[in-house]
Amino acid sequence: MLNQSIVEQPPILIVGLGKSGLSALNLLLATGISRQQIFTFDERSSQGDLRSWDQAFALKAKTVLVSPGVPLQTANMQKLLLPAGTILSSELSLAAQFLTSEKLIGITGSVGKSTCTTLLGEAFFSAGKKFFIGGNLGTPLAEYILNIQKNGQPRAEFVALELSSYQLENLRGFHFFAAAITSLLPNHLERYSSLAEYYITKLQLLSLTSGAVILNRNGGDLQAAFSKWSDAELIKNPIWTDRRDLSQFDDRPRLLGEHNLDNLALTFRLALELGLPTSCRKGLYNFPGLPHRIENLGSWNNIQFINDSKATTLESIITSLETVRELKPQRIHLLLGGRDKKLPWFQLANLAAATDLQFHFFGEARELIQQQSTLSGDSHSSLHQSLDSLTTQLKSGDTVLLSPGGTSLDEFANFEERGDVFRKWVETIRCK
Repeated sequence: MLNQSIVEQPPILIVGLGKSGLSALNLLLATGISRQQIFTFDERSSQGDLRSWDQAFALKAKTVLVSPGVPLQTANMQKLLLPAGTILSSELSLAAQFLTSEKLIGITGSVGKSTCTTLLGEAFFSAGKKFFIGGNLGTPLAEYILNIQKNGQPRAEFVALELSSYQLENLRGFHFFAAAITSLLPNHLERYSSLAEYYITKLQLLSLTSGAVILNRNGGDLQAAFSKWSDAELIKNPIWTDRRDLSQFDDRPRLLGEHNLDNLALTFRLALELGLPTSCRKGLYNFPGLPHRIENLGSWNNIQFINDSKATTLESIITSLETVRELKPQRIHLLLGGRDKKLPWFQLANLAAATDLQFHFFGEARELIQQQSTLSGDSHSSLHQSLDSLTTQLKSGDTVLLSPGGTSLDEFANFEERGDVFRKWVETIRCK
């Protein structure tokens, strides 16, 4: 049992039973809190202890621990948090109470945060440092704490967390040794009342940071938003980086895309600010890229396949197209679709003039995307149907790019599952 008192007091209600919520449950149990004092509820799942919001209200929980995917501003959540003295918590806030000597690094951004967090892990590994990377990237911080307790895993010198805006909404007890923001671009406007609110949520990471702050000069609206941010003057000597910082090096990284040079420059400078040797750059340059993020799945019969299932912003789509065009294909089949996030699809209208593009629309938002973008192409109710249709259209010199723009939640549990469906389709093509 973890020998430490925690802020969370029973009865405790965990709202949301994804990876984060389940990890929080396991950590709470490890602190010695009885399972009878912990209740779970997920509106989208039947796996919870409670079956309705009315049951959740009736519990009168002392602590409400909310998963990142659950918006805090809904009427139901506000009603849960209304009673005086209710403690609002999260998996991250719970786990942070057990950090001791670790140097904590936070990385956020609209795009590029997963790549930079993983790159920093490569730098740590190359430098021989003990480290943990996780958060939004995949492994909850609570699992790191549990591994220390249950498996005797030694503490890391560095803990690097990828942080989504959802996680930054509900973060308590964090003091970051260093932080980085990769970009600010329109995203998640279905959750926030304005673009400014979304940007401010991201920038709040810097208010929790005592050390180096690294910012990407080519990060979309980042410079403009930072200059307007009310707390900007509190950030002393922020360090701005971009791809030009790598011009002193002659070798070429394995990562595809010019935009990834900005990610490399930001991560390399962050590594240096953390005291890592310049030789860690070798680890960064040898990194091939993350799955589902402009992932090169190889070629068959001179047809290239690129899996960018993670792309859920218009800027990600444009970046993917620019990267694929560096490969000089004769024709690009671009798969657009999924569930809409109220993106400004009309901004894609200028792609209609491109002679090297053929569009394929799929999923819940297919008609909306096609209507607002004014782009022409075939339309299917599911990704599976779109891929089946595409199979007969492929020719030598083509590139197939899954860079959908919409979220995966109309058909799939997450973007990884969507990308895996695309990968299996590619494998099927190769076997024919």
